Amino acid sequence: DESIIMVSCGWRHVVALNDNGVLFAWGSNEHGQLGLGSLDPMCVPPTELTQLFGEAISEIACGSSHTLALSAESREVYSWGKGEEGRLGHGDTESRNRPTLIRALAPLRIQHISAGWAHSAAVVAGTGELYCWGRGECTGTGNRSHVLTPVEIPDIYNVTRISCGFYHTAVIVEVSKKLDLEAGSLAFHPRTDGPLTDHLLYTWGWGEDGQLGHGNR
Repeated sequence: DESIIMVSCGWRHVVALNDNGVLFAWGSNEHGQLGLGSLDPMCVPPTELTQLFGEAISEIACGSSHTLALSAESREVYSWGKGEEGRLGHGDTESRNRPTLIRALAPLRIQHISAGWAHSAAVVAGTGELYCWGRGECTGTGNRSHVLTPVEIPDIYNVTRISCGFYHTAVIVEVSKKLDLEAGSLAFHPRTDGPLTDHLLYTWGWGEDGQLGHGNR
């Protein structure tokens, strides 16, 4: 029996992480989102991923038809599955059927990852800098052009948590209570210790159903 400590669901696939940092995947595999090194259309029993070659994983995130995994030791990010709109972060739109290192993030130590329908995001350890890639309007870059390689989102720091939705994104940011925050601004000073800090929620992307929480559509 495996001791499972984390699980993530995509549109039609599931990935689970055990306490030894090993991944198991099952479900639809039409885009290689299970990371098993094949394009067999589905995998019914949970199957161990051997394509990481012993790399222990600390966090997983499933998008619609793609998957992210964060290395426990190196803090590097791997991605695989459907590559349309650049959601894998490899500089192209090609799909991958096995875990592939996102080289643009390799110099950084990543703390958290998240995957949406067609975009992905990562938070840098220590600084809380945010990197996004994939479908343009979901990334926070300010334009609709798809982002094929992770880019830092300017003027936003101290991100503590990130969640990517269908075509929208939400982040929790730690800020100093002393700051006179300008309405709608994402420019923050470095965090301070103790009770002088607060946590704010910011959202962006598609808001057609009010999912951004700004009181409009």
